[in-house]
Amino acid sequence: MADLFMSYAREDRECAQLLAEALSRRGWNVWWDRQIQVGRSFSEVIERELEQARCVIVLWSQHSLASEWVQNEAAEAARKKMLVPVRIEDVRPPLEFRRLQTADLFDWRSGFDTPEFEACLSSIELLVGRTASRPLPSRQPSSPQAPRATSLPPPPPPPVYGAQGTVPNYLVPSVLVTLFCCIPFGIAAIVYAAQVNTKLAVGDMAGAKKSSDLAKRWCLFAVAGGIVTVIVWLIVIASQSGQATF
Repeated sequence: MADLFMSYAREDRECAQLLAEALSRRGWNVWWDRQIQVGRSFSEVIERELEQARCVIVLWSQHSLASEWVQNEAAEAARKKMLVPVRIEDVRPPLEFRRLQTADLFDWRSGFDTPEFEACLSSIELLVGRTASRPLPSRQPSSPQAPRATSLPPPPPPPVYGAQGTVPNYLVPSVLVTLFCCIPFGIAAIVYAAQVNTKLAVGDMAGAKKSSDLAKRWCLFAVAGGIVTVIVWLIVIASQSGQATF
């Protein structure tokens, strides 16, 4: 049974292979090669691997958008809340998948040492239930005086998410600024704050982080709007008082 199932169009096979190799080096077992043994049913093998995988990575491109196989596999993964969407070209995913935060790996030919790839690993770790291994360091010529390492250091523990985790939802500040500062901006902050826990529940780490940042930003806008409102109100009061004296 593979940890990861990769859904892609056959025209994107080169990208799928490079990404599968990068994930394999991190310790994951990836099913991606769609060459089926003679005598085996293509759809039967695909369905079995898709059912047994704990995480499904879909590669969105011009070709995969036109692939019924990719669309069906992505829909099944989304239904089971184990989808990690990745754009390898600047395309818009189908409407039903746009609510999910999607990683952009447009420069996949240059390698996967990017923050977007690390965000994918975080989502995969949450779905699979274990942490990826660190990439092995490149071999360097050893000197006679240099001590030889006996083992690699253990991988870091997986991130912990939740009320006290690394992705704050800013729900309480959003409610406060709505009540006391600026209602329109405060409502926008509440909407994004409510999205954080929802996205964490489906393993969308990058989406949760983005919603958290937007909630914080709208809280600041609401505070600024409240300050501007108070200043304008004071100016109006002062103006009316000045007119009354004449």
